[in-house]
Amino acid sequence: MSAYSEENADLLPIDDDGNFLAHSMLMIDSHHGQYIPQLFAKTYATFIDEDSKDTHFDENMASLLAGPDDEWYWDAWDSFLNQLRLTMPKGKDEVKITLHHDEDLWGVPMTVE
Repeated sequence: MSAYSEENADLLPIDDDGNFLAHSMLMIDSHHGQYIPQLFAKTYATFIDEDSKDTHFDENMASLLAGPDDEWYWDAWDSFLNQLRLTMPKGKDEVKITLHHDEDLWGVPMTVE
């Protein structure tokens, strides 16, 4: 699952080798398995940009916090991957990121300086 789509392809930082993860940060590694969405919800909720939340955000967050046994857990996670943007601290600055989940969960900068 990934936040990548044709619509946001030009926003992803692709280096000269075609690798868009080169400038990304590892948020949660794959050893957490099916609990990555739940851990994301517990750890990164305060960094989610308000303008990227939809009308189902609260219900989706509740499903993620409930864990993988929740009926809507994976649908909620898919929704988060496809819409959420976060603002993360980077030294004295901030960086806007989107999410990419391919075993590990990555924060992909929307722009690269």
